[in-house]
Amino acid sequence: MVPGQRLLAMAITVRVDKAYLLIVDLQTGALIKKIPTNASASNGLSAPALVDTNGDKIIDVVYAGDLQGNIWKFDLSQSDSTQWGVAYKNSGNNAPLFTARNTSNQVQPITSPVEVGYHKQGGYMIFFGTGQFIASGDVTDKKTQSLYGIGDNGSRIAETNRSVLQQQAITAETVIPPYERTVSSNMVDWTSKRGWYVDLLQPPGSTAQGERSVIQPMLNSGRVIFTTLIPSVDPCEAGGRNWLMLLNAETGGMMLKPQFDTNGDGMLNSNDRVIAAVGSDGIRSESVAISAGSVTHLIAATTTGAVEKVTINNGAPPPRRSWKQIQ
Repeated sequence: MVPGQRLLAMAITVRVDKAYLLIVDLQTGALIKKIPTNASASNGLSAPALVDTNGDKIIDVVYAGDLQGNIWKFDLSQSDSTQWGVAYKNSGNNAPLFTARNTSNQVQPITSPVEVGYHKQGGYMIFFGTGQFIASGDVTDKKTQSLYGIGDNGSRIAETNRSVLQQQAITAETVIPPYERTVSSNMVDWTSKRGWYVDLLQPPGSTAQGERSVIQPMLNSGRVIFTTLIPSVDPCEAGGRNWLMLLNAETGGMMLKPQFDTNGDGMLNSNDRVIAAVGSDGIRSESVAISAGSVTHLIAATTTGAVEKVTINNGAPPPRRSWKQIQ
């Protein structure tokens, strides 16, 4: 293998049988490596997230979810491609970093790419939502899906009951426009926890609506932004409804200062309400983020036929300004 060959391509298979990661040479089309996950049937991988761990511009780690709720970590750090494979083992067999299950012990499919960021204590945080919207029966599926932030510190999470994750919850939701949500803001004790989760359930007393997340999350200045959808069989609802949720990336909880321009004046200040999400009609596509001074506009098309703009706090520190005086 020539140096840098790992940079050429990453691809995955999505099959109705078993799930594999394929690594292909873009110049020749040759298959460099085909890495199986496990023996689970009726499975498939989501698009992979690629990580260069040492800054040499060569991919060392790949993360991807599958339809069985697994987050897989692939180790490509060896110079010999024959040594590439699934990073974690259990009794000699390939094992995922984590398996997503709801409180009813139902596996939660992962169909969107994951987002990866640095963990403050070392290692990486993997952010993803669960649920699928690709098969004919998905529109009526009411199983509870969730949003996750999982820490990878070099060891797998064997627990599948979420006991090592900090729970956050949707605490309030308005049912008339403007649609808004609040979320709990529990701290995460990283000495005993490996991450956090938020079940996509409306506040207590509401019925499950089949909400899910099938779009890649977006990291933004210590925050993670999820897009969710609630499909509808009613043709008058333009396919369903959506929520844009902005959470503290470290804890999964609600930010304590205003993040959304709730009064529509184009600014973020104490006149705006402290909320965790805004909702609207239609199914929202992946957002494009456009920064404009102290605010960021998240722009996306929806199935209503509209192009929707949500304005949030920029979050990033102001750019450093410097100058040189000319005599």
